[in-house]
Amino acid sequence: MGMEPNVRGISFEIPNEYGQWLINILKPIDCKKYNWLIGSGEEYRLRDNDLIPLFPQGDRILKGEELLRFIDTAESQYIIFVDLKAFPEGASVLEIDKYDDFDGK
Repeated sequence: MGMEPNVRGISFEIPNEYGQWLINILKPIDCKKYNWLIGSGEEYRLRDNDLIPLFPQGDRILKGEELLRFIDTAESQYIIFVDLKAFPEGASVLEIDKYDDFDGK
């Protein structure tokens, strides 16, 4: 199942607990077909009883395979807020802050 060209955004409310929320939400999407812009957020993984950032600091654009390496793991994750934007491979990756910024191309 691929993303429809006219999809402009989806949002989810998830429980306030540890889990593998992102991989479960994104499971219907072939993440490898997209480049992902990581926006501001608070997302962590639990490692050795410490919360550490889920995504690498500084890398704001990840290829689909890279994104999956961070979200498709056995480590529990704690997501407070995450902002992910998917762009088809080969398309320009642009910052989109509001609905009017999206041109649908």
